[in-house]
Amino acid sequence: MDADALPNLGNYKSLFNTFNNNEIIFTRRNGASNQFEKNKSPIGFNLGLSGNTPSQDLVDAYEVKVNATTAVKFNWNDPAMAANPYANRDPRLAMSIITNNSTFGTPQRKVRLWAGGLDARPIIDASKTGYYLRKYQIESLNLLNNNTGVHSWIIIRYPEIYLN
Repeated sequence: MDADALPNLGNYKSLFNTFNNNEIIFTRRNGASNQFEKNKSPIGFNLGLSGNTPSQDLVDAYEVKVNATTAVKFNWNDPAMAANPYANRDPRLAMSIITNNSTFGTPQRKVRLWAGGLDARPIIDASKTGYYLRKYQIESLNLLNNNTGVHSWIIIRYPEIYLN
């Protein structure tokens, strides 16, 4: 991974919650709602179902940074990586996936995804994979107050044109 190839990470997280960005070619906008957040937030927030959850393969696909210009594929057989699986990962992992002990929500709290934790099994409808989706959620919404936000579902971005 070339460090210069990473997107501007300050804009990366907000890119998926906006419709006013010059990278967007085609998008579908929805009216103000909070149903997506209620269906994707960790079950311990008591807002609804946990919905679809990211797979271990997706999480493992985020590379581990060795230094400022080099990254390697994550490997569970490497004892150092297995001991701390979220350390030195591509920063987009934390912006896309809710992992164990990550901070999430408004009001914010640590997400507890260990067996028996507030957001994990055996609770009915808890994540089956040990992860929750962060990407596309508007985290500033206080769902306990039933706040809503406008969602923009990006179908084609300008960088995709280059990749295609």
